[in-house]
Amino acid sequence: MAKLICPMGIFVGAQEAMSSQCSEMESSNPDPDSWDGTAIWRIYKAGGSGLVGKLCGLFLEEAGQKIDSLSRSVQWGEIKRVAHGFKTNCRMMGAEKMAALCHEIVVHSEKGSELGGSEMAADEVAKLAPHVEELQAAYGEVQERVKQIHEAALRGESPPGDPPD
Repeated sequence: MAKLICPMGIFVGAQEAMSSQCSEMESSNPDPDSWDGTAIWRIYKAGGSGLVGKLCGLFLEEAGQKIDSLSRSVQWGEIKRVAHGFKTNCRMMGAEKMAALCHEIVVHSEKGSELGGSEMAADEVAKLAPHVEELQAAYGEVQERVKQIHEAALRGESPPGDPPD
Protein backbone atom coordinates (compact mmCIF):
# COMPACT_ATOMS: atom_id res chain seq x y z
CA MET A 1 0.00 0.00 0.00
CA ALA A 2 1.38 3.41 -0.92
CA LYS A 3 2.04 5.96 1.78
CA LEU A 4 0.13 9.21 1.90
CA ILE A 5 1.42 12.47 3.27
CA CYS A 6 -1.47 13.97 5.19
CA PRO A 7 -1.82 17.74 5.58
CA MET A 8 0.35 17.91 8.71
CA GLY A 9 3.22 15.89 7.23
CA ILE A 10 2.66 12.52 8.94
CA PHE A 11 3.13 9.41 6.82
CA VAL A 12 0.09 7.19 6.99
CA GLY A 13 -0.06 3.65 5.63
CA ALA A 14 -3.83 3.61 5.38
CA GLN A 15 -4.09 5.59 2.16
CA GLU A 16 -7.66 4.71 1.27
CA ALA A 17 -8.98 5.53 4.73
CA MET A 18 -7.21 8.89 5.01
CA SER A 19 -8.01 9.90 1.43
CA SER A 20 -11.72 9.42 2.00
CA GLN A 21 -11.56 11.08 5.42
CA CYS A 22 -9.74 14.14 4.02
CA SER A 23 -12.30 14.40 1.21
CA GLU A 24 -15.16 14.27 3.71
CA MET A 25 -13.53 16.95 5.85
CA GLU A 26 -12.92 19.31 2.92
CA SER A 27 -16.44 18.89 1.53
CA SER A 28 -18.25 19.31 4.83
CA ASN A 29 -19.28 22.81 5.82
CA PRO A 30 -20.22 22.70 9.51
CA ASP A 31 -21.14 25.69 11.63
CA PRO A 32 -17.93 27.73 11.91
CA ASP A 33 -18.64 28.47 15.60
CA SER A 34 -18.64 24.78 16.42
CA TRP A 35 -16.14 22.13 17.32
CA ASP A 36 -16.52 19.14 15.03
CA GLY A 37 -15.83 16.25 17.39
CA THR A 38 -16.34 13.75 14.59
CA ALA A 39 -13.10 14.89 12.93
CA ILE A 40 -10.97 13.33 15.67
CA TRP A 41 -12.99 10.12 15.47
CA ARG A 42 -12.36 9.94 11.70
CA ILE A 43 -8.63 10.20 12.39
CA TYR A 44 -8.91 7.57 15.13
CA LYS A 45 -10.77 5.22 12.79
CA ALA A 46 -8.08 5.69 10.13
CA GLY A 47 -5.00 5.31 12.33
CA GLY A 48 -5.88 4.64 15.95
CA SER A 49 -4.66 6.46 19.02
CA GLY A 50 -1.11 6.63 17.63
CA LEU A 51 -2.15 8.81 14.71
CA VAL A 52 -4.45 10.92 16.88
CA GLY A 53 -1.58 11.47 19.30
CA LYS A 54 0.85 12.48 16.56
CA LEU A 55 -1.56 14.88 14.88
CA CYS A 56 -2.71 16.46 18.16
CA GLY A 57 0.91 16.86 19.24
CA LEU A 58 1.85 18.52 15.96
CA PHE A 59 -1.21 20.75 16.06
CA LEU A 60 -0.38 21.91 19.60
CA GLU A 61 3.26 22.43 18.66
CA GLU A 62 2.65 24.29 15.40
CA ALA A 63 -0.53 26.31 16.03
CA GLY A 64 1.20 29.05 18.01
CA GLN A 65 3.98 29.23 15.44
CA LYS A 66 1.48 29.58 12.58
CA ILE A 67 -0.47 32.31 14.37
CA ASP A 68 2.76 34.13 15.21
CA SER A 69 3.87 33.90 11.59
CA LEU A 70 0.55 35.37 10.45
CA SER A 71 0.87 38.24 12.91
CA ARG A 72 4.42 39.13 11.81
CA SER A 73 4.36 38.65 8.05
CA VAL A 74 3.85 41.56 5.68
CA GLN A 75 4.10 39.46 2.51
CA TRP A 76 0.77 38.60 0.87
CA GLY A 77 2.04 35.29 -0.50
CA GLU A 78 3.41 34.16 2.87
CA ILE A 79 0.18 35.03 4.64
CA LYS A 80 -1.88 33.14 2.09
CA ARG A 81 0.40 30.08 2.22
CA VAL A 82 0.44 29.89 6.02
CA ALA A 83 -3.28 30.60 6.46
CA HIS A 84 -4.30 28.09 3.78
CA GLY A 85 -2.19 25.29 5.24
CA PHE A 86 -3.30 26.08 8.78
CA LYS A 87 -6.95 26.11 7.65
CA THR A 88 -6.54 22.52 6.49
CA ASN A 89 -4.91 21.53 9.77
CA CYS A 90 -7.69 23.18 11.79
CA ARG A 91 -10.41 21.51 9.75
CA MET A 92 -8.70 18.14 10.10
CA MET A 93 -8.63 18.56 13.90
CA GLY A 94 -12.27 19.71 14.05
CA ALA A 95 -11.44 23.32 14.98
CA GLU A 96 -14.05 24.74 12.62
CA LYS A 97 -14.08 28.28 13.99
CA MET A 98 -10.31 28.47 13.51
CA ALA A 99 -10.65 27.04 9.99
CA ALA A 100 -13.26 29.68 9.13
CA LEU A 101 -11.00 32.46 10.44
CA CYS A 102 -8.07 31.12 8.42
CA HIS A 103 -10.31 31.13 5.35
CA GLU A 104 -11.12 34.80 5.99
CA ILE A 105 -7.39 35.54 6.18
CA VAL A 106 -6.79 33.69 2.89
CA VAL A 107 -9.56 35.66 1.17
CA HIS A 108 -8.18 38.92 2.60
CA SER A 109 -4.68 38.06 1.36
CA GLU A 110 -5.98 37.20 -2.11
CA LYS A 111 -7.78 40.53 -2.35
CA GLY A 112 -4.66 42.32 -1.14
CA SER A 113 -2.37 40.63 -3.62
CA GLU A 114 -4.74 41.62 -6.44
CA LEU A 115 -4.06 45.24 -5.57
CA GLY A 116 -0.48 44.75 -6.67
CA GLY A 117 2.82 44.39 -4.93
CA SER A 118 3.97 41.64 -2.65
CA GLU A 119 4.20 43.65 0.56
CA MET A 120 1.25 44.85 2.57
CA ALA A 121 0.70 48.54 3.16
CA ALA A 122 0.32 49.68 6.78
CA ASP A 123 -3.46 50.03 6.44
CA GLU A 124 -3.71 46.46 5.14
CA VAL A 125 -1.67 45.17 8.09
CA ALA A 126 -4.13 46.99 10.37
CA LYS A 127 -7.10 45.37 8.58
CA LEU A 128 -5.60 41.89 8.96
CA ALA A 129 -4.69 42.23 12.66
CA PRO A 130 -8.22 41.67 14.05
CA HIS A 131 -8.54 38.42 12.08
CA VAL A 132 -5.28 37.15 13.54
CA GLU A 133 -6.34 38.24 17.04
CA GLU A 134 -9.63 36.33 16.62
CA LEU A 135 -7.67 33.30 15.47
CA GLN A 136 -5.47 33.50 18.58
CA ALA A 137 -8.56 33.70 20.79
CA ALA A 138 -10.19 30.76 19.01
CA TYR A 139 -7.02 28.73 19.52
CA GLY A 140 -7.24 29.50 23.22
CA GLU A 141 -10.75 28.03 23.19
CA VAL A 142 -9.72 24.71 21.60
CA GLN A 143 -6.23 24.29 23.00
CA GLU A 144 -7.32 22.57 26.23
CA ARG A 145 -9.65 20.22 24.35
CA VAL A 146 -6.87 19.19 21.96
CA LYS A 147 -4.52 18.69 24.94
CA GLN A 148 -7.05 16.33 26.56
CA ILE A 149 -7.44 14.36 23.34
CA HIS A 150 -3.65 14.25 22.95
CA GLU A 151 -3.14 12.96 26.50
CA ALA A 152 -5.79 10.26 26.03
CA ALA A 153 -4.15 9.18 22.78
CA LEU A 154 -0.73 8.99 24.44
CA ARG A 155 -2.27 6.61 26.99
CA GLY A 156 -3.55 4.51 24.06
CA GLU A 157 -7.17 5.47 24.71
CA SER A 158 -9.84 6.43 22.22
CA PRO A 159 -10.81 10.12 21.99
CA PRO A 160 -12.96 11.40 24.86
CA GLY A 161 -16.68 11.48 24.21
CA ASP A 162 -18.99 9.25 22.27
CA PRO A 163 -18.08 8.14 18.75
CA PRO A 164 -20.32 9.42 15.97
CA ASP A 165 -23.06 7.16 14.67
